[in-house]
Amino acid sequence: MHPFIHPLSAAVDPAWESKSDWEIYKGIAKKFSEVCVGHLGKETDVVTLPIQHDSAAELAQPLDVKDWKKGECDLIPGKTAPHIMTVERDYPATYERFTSIGPLMEKIGNGGKGIAWNTQSEMDLLRKLNYTKTCCVSSITIRIWQPIKKKRKSASAIFRPSRAKLSPARPGLVWKMSTFLITPVIPTFTS
Repeated sequence: MHPFIHPLSAAVDPAWESKSDWEIYKGIAKKFSEVCVGHLGKETDVVTLPIQHDSAAELAQPLDVKDWKKGECDLIPGKTAPHIMTVERDYPATYERFTSIGPLMEKIGNGGKGIAWNTQSEMDLLRKLNYTKTCCVSSITIRIWQPIKKKRKSASAIFRPSRAKLSPARPGLVWKMSTFLITPVIPTFTS
């Protein structure tokens, strides 16, 4: 799916008095966070992440893919098999996490398919435009940078660090492609 922005109106308006997808999922997350208390807490799951298409891991496969299940090669997570990792899920904090941008956007940046870029300037701008709060969830303090309870703020929080549009925080953002590395280059302008 390619990113596309509808600049003047919603892509599809909700029919009659129905809610938008954002409002529906926000309501589900809020109710789930309320009813799971006492039943689900902080859980650790073992998950697999398939080798992504058009990524460095896929390009590292020489010629054809060997199947470890048939004994053609050893099971090596991330090379001949999916990545195996643990994911910590804090179920009572589902609503807080759904309606906020957490600290990982500043720690690891934004990206996908092996391309990543620093979003520090966008996060600084979002912090200035909105407020920050620190909350305790399951006895662990997490810093939530951007509570996004409204549709307009959620759109701003999604599109500000996105590469789908040129952000005002990064005027003239262009992509420079070298042999195997794609890095954002911000040209400097003099007045």
